[in-house]
Amino acid sequence: MATGPSERRNPTKLTCRNTATELEEATCDTMILPIGAIEQHGGHLPLGTDWLLVQQWADRIGEVLGAYVLPAMPISSSIEHRLRKGTVYVRAATLGRLVEDMAECAASSGFRRLIVLSVHGGNWILKPTVRQLNRDYPQLATVLLELTHVSSAYVGHLEQPDCDIHAGEMETSLMLHLYPELVHEVEADCMDAPYPREYMDYFDTSELTRSGVWGRPELASTEKGEAVLRSIEEAALQYLDKVETAFHRLRPR
Repeated sequence: MATGPSERRNPTKLTCRNTATELEEATCDTMILPIGAIEQHGGHLPLGTDWLLVQQWADRIGEVLGAYVLPAMPISSSIEHRLRKGTVYVRAATLGRLVEDMAECAASSGFRRLIVLSVHGGNWILKPTVRQLNRDYPQLATVLLELTHVSSAYVGHLEQPDCDIHAGEMETSLMLHLYPELVHEVEADCMDAPYPREYMDYFDTSELTRSGVWGRPELASTEKGEAVLRSIEEAALQYLDKVETAFHRLRPR
């Protein structure tokens, strides 16, 4: 990273539609790897909800940072939803290896920072993977940014954040705001998961909840989705600035 965290070099993202020459001329030093999921989201949200949302998140951050934004990886570690038709997943170790390969590509071609974005809570393998990457590629600052890093910024917009785990108030609100044409009618009383969240380590969500929903999607609204998205964007950029400041201080280049 050649400049300080508060300096926005290129306020326009670059993508695979650009040429290599355009990336080089833009002195682009940050790559964003969005990781989504193809998994059941009950009867009211599409299977590709996480994939659609993480690409939106990545594009918005990329616009501010002038980063090279990769197409979102659609498939990740969704094994907890495996029994519902349409869910597609890779093993956690496979996801970790894929991210390792992407980091090698980023480091080899001269990027100085890799931001790994994930909106799927089941991608727990990413944390140890990123820790290892920062030791294996000290020249590449690899940062993991998950919804848990910014949750305190948006929970105030939700009425029942404590039970909002999957396809609930937050995700449904975001989809109503960004992709209203893809949101179907919410099934009445679809929240029927009386178990703690960690039970997904032992059981499939179809065993824990009849509908596949873990939250209160009936409380969702377009207005909440707009407010949540704005809060997520602001908190994400603040988090990235703090981490980049630490890299400058602790690993000056």
